[in-house]
Amino acid sequence: SQAIDAQNIKLNFLAMVAESYMRLDDLISAQKIYINIEPIAKKLYAKGDLGYFYTQYSTCLMLQKKFDEAKEKAKIGLSLFKNMKEGKNLTNEDSTFWANNLTQLAYTFQELGDYQKSENYNLQALNIFDIQKDLLLYRYTLRNTGIMYKAAKRFDKAEQTFTKGLNTFKKIELINDIARIKASFYVNRSEIYLVTKQFKKSISDHDSAIYLFTLYEQQPVLTPEMLQARPVLLSVYADKAQAHIALAENGQDTEGYAKALKLMDKIIELTDDIRADYISDEAKLTLAENTKPAFEKAIQLCYRLYEKTHVTSYLNRAFEFAEHSRGMVLYENTRLDNQLPDNLKAERDKLKAMEAALAQNKSTDALQEYLREKRLFREKVKAFGKKKTVSIAQIQERLLGDNKTALVEYFVGDSSIFCFNLSKNDLSLQKWAKPLNFEQKVRQLRQAIISENNTDYIQLANPLYETYVKDGLSKLPTEINRLILVPDGVLNYVSFDMLPQNANFSVLNGAVFSLKNIDFLIKKYTISYAGSANLLMEQYEKKTSASTQTVFAAFAPQYKNQDTVGEILAMRTALTRDGAYNLPKAQEEVQDIQQIVGGKVYASAQADESTFKKEAPHLKVIHLAMHALSDDNNPSKSSLLFTKPPKDTLNDNDLTAEELQTLTLNADLAVLSACNTGFGKISKGEGVMSLARAFNYAGVPATVTTLWRVPDVESSRLMVSFYTHLKAGMTKDAALRQAKLDYLDNLKFDTKAAPLYWSAFIVSGNTEAVSFDTPLSIWVYLGIGLAFVLSIWIILKFKKPKLI
Repeated sequence: SQAIDAQNIKLNFLAMVAESYMRLDDLISAQKIYINIEPIAKKLYAKGDLGYFYTQYSTCLMLQKKFDEAKEKAKIGLSLFKNMKEGKNLTNEDSTFWANNLTQLAYTFQELGDYQKSENYNLQALNIFDIQKDLLLYRYTLRNTGIMYKAAKRFDKAEQTFTKGLNTFKKIELINDIARIKASFYVNRSEIYLVTKQFKKSISDHDSAIYLFTLYEQQPVLTPEMLQARPVLLSVYADKAQAHIALAENGQDTEGYAKALKLMDKIIELTDDIRADYISDEAKLTLAENTKPAFEKAIQLCYRLYEKTHVTSYLNRAFEFAEHSRGMVLYENTRLDNQLPDNLKAERDKLKAMEAALAQNKSTDALQEYLREKRLFREKVKAFGKKKTVSIAQIQERLLGDNKTALVEYFVGDSSIFCFNLSKNDLSLQKWAKPLNFEQKVRQLRQAIISENNTDYIQLANPLYETYVKDGLSKLPTEINRLILVPDGVLNYVSFDMLPQNANFSVLNGAVFSLKNIDFLIKKYTISYAGSANLLMEQYEKKTSASTQTVFAAFAPQYKNQDTVGEILAMRTALTRDGAYNLPKAQEEVQDIQQIVGGKVYASAQADESTFKKEAPHLKVIHLAMHALSDDNNPSKSSLLFTKPPKDTLNDNDLTAEELQTLTLNADLAVLSACNTGFGKISKGEGVMSLARAFNYAGVPATVTTLWRVPDVESSRLMVSFYTHLKAGMTKDAALRQAKLDYLDNLKFDTKAAPLYWSAFIVSGNTEAVSFDTPLSIWVYLGIGLAFVLSIWIILKFKKPKLI
């Protein structure tokens, strides 16, 4: 009996841990627990508890979009509750669990497209909540039922359901969270009115929702529910703007266009206001993901207005929305890094030190102290945070002023893809309906490159170029020979320089073709990348700190199999540079580069984590020839692998992205000659959560990184060539391009022309040339110059006058 009680306690504890993981959005950890405890739950739980267990288990699967698995688990719970009802031993609490189980099934079938079954389960749940007089859950289920009808395009039923829900509210109830719930009914019904072209009714419902959200936000405490609800207002403003434009087009509102533009201004204003309320970067990343759909609507409206009026200011507004939707967390950090006075920079560095300490010791007290300090710091820099983004004219003058450079910026939304082509004197915008398999095709392209499936590479890369690149580039001035690419979404995984411009050869049915004859895009353009135009502007403002004492230093660790064992070692060798654990070519690479540019090399035992942390803040160019691990599930744990120290309790051999972000670096350039350093999880609205981003966050304005696993020999050859051209005075992007062209020109074997071998490396950020003169050499030159001037003065002063 005691053993069974102990098992029950352990089971309940683990079930609560699983639910906690779900609340933290760590669904994989939650699922692992559910898998492990399911056999024990079947033995020990009573039917009601087991039914609840399966309801939660199905929720975990549903949130991962594993709808078939979620359906099966929910059905097990459903059968348990049905048996309890037939046995007449169903309590009120069990009935609530049963109804929740029904709503889970309803949503699962909705996502699977079986709207009839979804309707059936929703109606059953509504009946249970109605009998129980549980008005709150009845309203939630009624709203979800209306959303299901909307998805099924049964707009009349959806309107009736939302209206029924609104009729359940009384004015006296509109306090606290009730106002938000009622607002959500207005938001959903307004969308129905918009689709069915009842624009005036739609605007009326939008106004009601805005009023209720405003009423809800008058609470004295900013609750988590409020933080989640506020981004909904962005879509309300965008939809209301769409309704005003429709009325203007129908001749029913002469001021419709002006009203729409004012509402779109509110989208930016509200986004900035919401972001200022968030303390952690994680919360801001979630905000970026939640607000991106509203920005997509705003861009679509601007594009529509431009098509109707051909007024270029609408294109400018669309570009501003695209810029404001992306990379704002990194942009904000970079801007503060450039503009903060010294006293606030000292406070920022103190916060970074506190973050680093938290990574080692995550105590509750230390976390609370850190949050308090960060909140105080945020108040001091709010004025900087509210600075508006730069104008198109400023971008054109600063980045495109040579008339040979163009900025190509993509916005990948849920239903549309946009491409802005910006040159010194012009801006154009293209729009495509987003194919359902767009992400899948781009990922397949990357996989084809990695697996050296050159036939698939051509078949996938050519349509990408022909559809989304070629036409925009053809509209640019003929003198353009340099491109700044600002990708979005899955396009961050594309190395544009390997896109084929010529596809007039067959690759089908085993036909032979020459990779060396492909007219890669790099043969026409010098290409670099940026997170956004605004971020790039800030990265060009970054100046090397006076504390930078060493121009160049390279790190090339030594690896031994005993450093890591079992599953971790297997994962590392699968992801690491060339698949080999030790990297002899990396050691040669850094020695060869040192011969070209000078500086220091930390190899083998010297290339440990503590040495890097000590030396990195004083370096102008950082070169890392090593292994890297990309962790898609937890990007902050992506890491660079240094030499494992024999006796160091504070540092292991893994420098994580989380640790990198807490450093303050003064370098002009970080070269990450490792695998997957520019690859990682895509955060919708912010970009790729990669090791490259961690270096940007730490203050480095330019990086050279990789998009996939790179071969050791070819990587070394490319890097040595890159530094040769960089030392000769080329800009970073031109030096990397020339290194790739040199590689292609000197090939003996056609197979080595595959993009796998040369196209993974990309340069991002500030591409200005790097001076490899050390601070000492500069003083020497100044001394020689002063000595020369002094000697001339002495000669002139003491020269005897010539007698006549």
